[in-house]
Amino acid sequence: MKTKANLAVVFLSVLVKSKGKSRQFRIKQYAQAISQLSKWLTDCDIILVENTGFMDQYPRTNPLHECMVKHNILSLPANTGLRNKGLGELEMFAAASEALPFENWKNILYITGRQFHITPYAIEKALNIESGLLVSNPSFTFVDGNTFQPGTQNQWNDMFFAGDSSTMNSYLEHYKKNAFRLEKLGLSSEELLWDFTTQENIRIQVLPALGLLRSQGKNPRRLSDWHVI
Repeated sequence: MKTKANLAVVFLSVLVKSKGKSRQFRIKQYAQAISQLSKWLTDCDIILVENTGFMDQYPRTNPLHECMVKHNILSLPANTGLRNKGLGELEMFAAASEALPFENWKNILYITGRQFHITPYAIEKALNIESGLLVSNPSFTFVDGNTFQPGTQNQWNDMFFAGDSSTMNSYLEHYKKNAFRLEKLGLSSEELLWDFTTQENIRIQVLPALGLLRSQGKNPRRLSDWHVI
């Protein structure tokens, strides 16, 4: 299945609690985001991991369906992210590694799907990392200019990070050993990523920003819901 030097693993949870117009808006967001992201990932094979049954439930004429079939697709039967979104994505990441063994690629990119990459900056940095991890913990700047949410200490943002395949496989092992901490003790996936880099003394490159535009998901039709990271 390998055709490029790098692999981008992109996570989608399309059919969550939203219904009607809200669900259609969410599907449209995913379609636009994946289409736009694909333009920046020309040096990557792409696997889209979806865990709500979207591909089986929606017609092939749907714009997101048409966008997804251009790439490798892994459909999972259950959305464990309803309990803990970070844990859900990590389980999807583990499933992707079984479907497409990561050691076949140079670098692995970990990407939450429903966000807009307004610049290729972070992706270009990810493709050029030689060893270790590319991480970040930027503040969220809301585009209405009224709210500013500073980044939290002792965590790394995991909406986007990347590393060489060996390090990413090591992170998967770290996750599997500590999955109970996420589920039982309420540890966040961002904290788990921080623990990995500090406990294992991982070489890191820290980005000051990611160049992402995303919504909180509460009311994406309002400007105040959107922020830049």
